[in-house]
Order: sequence, then C-alpha cells, then structure tokens
Amino acid sequence: MTFDVPSNKTVDVKGAKAIMIKTSGNEKMRYTVVLACCADGTKLPLLLIFKRKTLPEDVIPRGIYVHVHSKGWMDGVGMKLLLEKMWSKRPGDLLKKPSLLVCGQFKAHVTESTKRLATLLKTHLAVIPGGLTSQLQPPGVSVDKLFKAFMHEEWAKWIEAPTHHVIPAGRVKRPLISNVCKCVKNSWQ
Repeated sequence: MTFDVPSNKTVDVKGAKAIMIKTSGNEKMRYTVVLACCADGTKLPLLLIFKRKTLPEDVIPRGIYVHVHSKGWMDGVGMKLLLEKMWSKRPGDLLKKPSLLVCGQFKAHVTESTKRLATLLKTHLAVIPGGLTSQLQPPGVSVDKLFKAFMHEEWAKWIEAPTHHVIPAGRVKRPLISNVCKCVKNSWQ
C-alpha cells in the first residue's frame, strides 16, 4: 500500500490537459499490510510493516501489530510476529488444534525458523508457487480488491478532513502512522 491512495478516476471538463488531485505527495511511500483470515471468515489482527529503522512512537490502535523493515517488506522477524501474535488469535489455538496456513512463495515464509515455529504451533505451512495465487488462493484476490476499495474511501475521508496540517508550501503533511493504522483497521473491519 502507499501512504496516499488517490482514486484513479476523476471528473473534469472533457479534454482537460491536467486535473488537480489533492494528496500529501506521498504516493510512492509504501508499507506492507498483512491480512489474515480463517476459512470460517474470522478476521485475525493486522500486521503493518513500515519502511523505516525504528518503531514509531505513535499510539497504535488495538488489533494492529507494527513491524519495521529497511525496505518495508516481510522478513523472518515479521513472520515470527505474524505466527506468535496474529496466528495465535485464530479459533482453536487454545486447544492446540492442528491448522493450515496458506501463504505465498516468499523467502521469509519458508525459512527453517518459520517452519520450526509453525510446527510448535501445530500449523502446517502450505506454500503457493509463484504466479498461481489467483488460482490457489482466491481470497488473496477477492479480499485484497475489497480491502483496497475501502482504503480508497478511508483515504478520501482523511484527505478531505480539515484536521490535518498543511506545510508552508501549501501541501498536506504525510499522515501519521497512527492515521494510517486507523484507516487500515477501518478498512479491514
């Protein structure tokens, strides 16, 4: 995801050469959102991974875990956080019922430490080969599309609200990480 999520549709006079869109100028600043749900539809807590070196000092809403990475990607520490904090909230975890975690083929998903931790949690890892997500993990396509549509709505509410600060150049300041977390949480709900 990006800090700014402007719509890709506009309304203006036919033939207009340029159309002004209000943004904070942070369309290229990215972060990763990890969405997880169970087969019965239970939504698990969220994991957001920001491209930075230190954890933010913002107050993070309940139900969201924040991780930092130099490139804003999932890594071994992020997978450990996912398994220990998010995956442990799934129905049946207290009874240690065996479960299946389906994830994409990404280096952090298939490390030995991830496999060991999954085994301790009585979780079998199923790794989808690259390029087959749409065929083997339909929620990854359908849920993601709906989530992004809700993120567009949340961002539009935020950018139009008079509560954010404007820098001297007249641009809107980048949203705080706590603002981003609230938008993500509202979109997931």
